[in-house]
Amino acid sequence: MRPLRLFLGLILVLQVNASVAAENSEQSATGYVPRLSDLMVVIQIRHSKLFYAVKRGNWPLADFELEQLNSTLKEAARRPYLPLI
Repeated sequence: MRPLRLFLGLILVLQVNASVAAENSEQSATGYVPRLSDLMVVIQIRHSKLFYAVKRGNWPLADFELEQLNSTLKEAARRPYLPLI
């Protein structure tokens, strides 16, 4: 049970950091623009939260996380493709 709590605590900390970064980027137009790797970390966290919400039967949270996941995936799709050199 302790590893699960540590994992969920880590997810919470990362989620808060991502939320703060999103708020800061909205405040200034020339501020931080998340890289694709940043978005992929957020997507991975949202997948985990969605999994545990469904596993526990918390459908309102699962619906919310699914909406957030779709939004983040759409944002990642808007990123320009840069070929590897």
